[in-house]
This record gives sequence, structure tokens and C-alpha cells, in this order.
Amino acid sequence: MVGAAYNQVIDSFLFKAEVAHFDQIKYNIDANTTVDSARTDVLLGLEYNGITDGSIGYEISQREIHDYISSINGALNGYKREKEVQQVIRFNQAYFNQTLDLSVVLSAIGSSAQDGGSARVTLDYAVDDQVSVSGGIIDYIGGDNPIIDSYQENDRLFVKLSHTF
Repeated sequence: MVGAAYNQVIDSFLFKAEVAHFDQIKYNIDANTTVDSARTDVLLGLEYNGITDGSIGYEISQREIHDYISSINGALNGYKREKEVQQVIRFNQAYFNQTLDLSVVLSAIGSSAQDGGSARVTLDYAVDDQVSVSGGIIDYIGGDNPIIDSYQENDRLFVKLSHTF
């Protein structure tokens, strides 16, 4: 694997770019056969930090499998397409002197979100220096990808209580 990343801050904006190339990723053709293919991932992102105690960001990535064969697009590989696009929008905001943190993340697979994705909302509250409470919800969004679509009935509510000694 070889990769590179670049980040540039201009005023309240963070521009980011990443590229990674993987020489050999194993894909299953059937239960007994695998094939090695190279893959290149490219990510572009923009984050705005000009919001008091908050930020909003957008990232888009594309993964491309080289020397693609159609049998890679099967259940054993999670229905991987030759080119796959993922988009993520994120919003973070702190409230009450940074004791309550809100995080919202929307992830979509496919150039027009057709393959599915997820939405997550999390609240973290620092009761004091030793105790914190976290909670939230994850909504899995179905789509054209059968693996991602199979998760859509597995939405989650979660709560966590932490005490530090």
C-alpha cells in the first residue's frame, strides 16, 4: 500500500485530499477461489469551523478496483462494484460551555445514495469531571446493495454511562 494526504487551512475552512493505492486485495470468487486485484481510493473533503463551538464537513470518496471481473460483484465480497462512491456529511456542535456535544453523521453509498447508507445522531454529556453519559440512534438506510439493504431493519438506540476514577 502507498498513499498520500494533503490538508490546507484557509480562514475557517479545512480542505483535505487523500489517495491510497493497494497492490493486492483478495476477493472471493467462490468458497474455494480468490483473486488478487489492486484498488485505488481517492477522498476529497471540506470542513467549515467558523461556527462557534461547532463544525460542518463534507467528504466524498471513490474506490476503484483495477482488473475488475464481474464475479467480484457477489455476496462473498459484499457486492463490490468496480467503482464505488461514498459521501459523508457531518455536523458537530458543543453546548452549555462544552458539557453537551451533539454529533450528526449521514453516510451514503453510491453517487446518488442509491446503494444505501446510515444516519447517526449522538449526544455526549459531561455530568462532571468523572461522570459522562452518551446516547444516540443509528438508522440504517436500505438501497440497491443487498448487503447494505439487509441492515435496514437493524436500527439501534444506544446509551453509555462512564465513570472515571
